[in-house]
Amino acid sequence: MITGSFGSKFNLKTVVGYRISAALTPGEGFQNYFYVYVWDTQNANDRFDKAVNVGTDGAPTRDTLRILGDGRNYSFENIDLLTAQVGATRRTRYRLLEFRYTMGMLKTPNLVKVPNSSKSGLKDGGLGGDYKYALGGASENLLGFRYRPAATGANAVRFSALRNDQNSFLEQMIKANDQMSQGNEMSDFTVTFTQEGQSFPVTKENLIRMYVDESFGYLVGEEQPALSSVVTGDSSDAIAQAVRSKLPDYTGRRLLEFEDKTDAESRESDSRAVETATFVFRTGNAQNMNIT
Repeated sequence: MITGSFGSKFNLKTVVGYRISAALTPGEGFQNYFYVYVWDTQNANDRFDKAVNVGTDGAPTRDTLRILGDGRNYSFENIDLLTAQVGATRRTRYRLLEFRYTMGMLKTPNLVKVPNSSKSGLKDGGLGGDYKYALGGASENLLGFRYRPAATGANAVRFSALRNDQNSFLEQMIKANDQMSQGNEMSDFTVTFTQEGQSFPVTKENLIRMYVDESFGYLVGEEQPALSSVVTGDSSDAIAQAVRSKLPDYTGRRLLEFEDKTDAESRESDSRAVETATFVFRTGNAQNMNIT
């Protein structure tokens, strides 16, 4: 079970989904593009202990967000509660909470800690050993891979994997931001790829932007932005669009289904999280890779 808290302001007794979504630009860090979404629920006959207070007059409520359980011990110090969607169906009470670090907050290093001790992994399947990767840890099978080279313009590579204790794009991204926040340049790193020993070196010179999304539970269903949009989306609105969740409401049909069901809404039983990293490289980098 995943639980959590937001300082002493309220507890998160049953987290059925979370999403950590961010974009990092070399030399600039996260800027305004670091969001955390949490979806928690309680039974219909069980009120939440405290109401959600998002602040007033342009001053969001700020505290430490924690997400705990199933190998996770995540903390986000001094993060703002940006918005909340509080509601109910005929079966549950729920809260969809949106947190964000504003410009300059993550210039203080070590505010974000996301250690994960999960041993989740994927066995070899029909792909054999073709689609494995490593980021400093042991080589692991990918859940998904997508590569978009172009004759002109930027090139993009996307990796999707189970989050565990071996390789973490999110931790690598946070490390890069912490380095920049202390006045240093981000360290080069390499995403190794098993097809014919190829790899994707990532440097401050060849990288335009890096997007990372770690999702669990009900929020695993959030769609990733199209690669065609991230290679052309340099405006602040386009970057925000790529990292910010939509959090749509229930349809009328779904609400009727909750009324007609005789049992409570099922909760997410899969404790695994999916981590997706998208790299946007400058023209000529990650070009014409021999991927078959």
